Amino acid sequence: MRHSLWVGRAAFELRPIHDALMADLKRSTKLFMDETRAPVLDPGARKTKTGYFWALARDDRPWGGTSPPAVVFTYAPGRGGQHAERILQGFGGILQVDGYAGYNRLAVSHAHRHRPRAQAEPDRKPASLELRCHGVIWTPLTKRKKVAT
Repeated sequence: MRHSLWVGRAAFELRPIHDALMADLKRSTKLFMDETRAPVLDPGARKTKTGYFWALARDDRPWGGTSPPAVVFTYAPGRGGQHAERILQGFGGILQVDGYAGYNRLAVSHAHRHRPRAQAEPDRKPASLELRCHGVIWTPLTKRKKVAT
């Protein structure tokens, strides 16, 4: 069997597990998201091109959370905020991200949907995007902090 057929069949069989894990993560109150480069074969050009794996993760053990840690990866051909927005459809919690400008799109979209309870602060330093939602800020630097609403 050709390698590409085997990989495609395996991906097809694993899709329900990926979808179930993604649905479980989206029910979480807070998640972390990051993207990383991945070389992808470009058959027409006979070389590789750059694609991205987007990781959506949860680990609340340090804060007494009872949900098991989990991560799910989703492939996208680019790094633009529209890919993160698509992956996060249906998630209504707090998202922790780095300072990459592609996430600004999420902050604006999230703030618009949850106004007046949510407030985006994409220009805050250090390079970290905070989404305020339901009176809690979640960032890599502050862990958890109550905010006056």
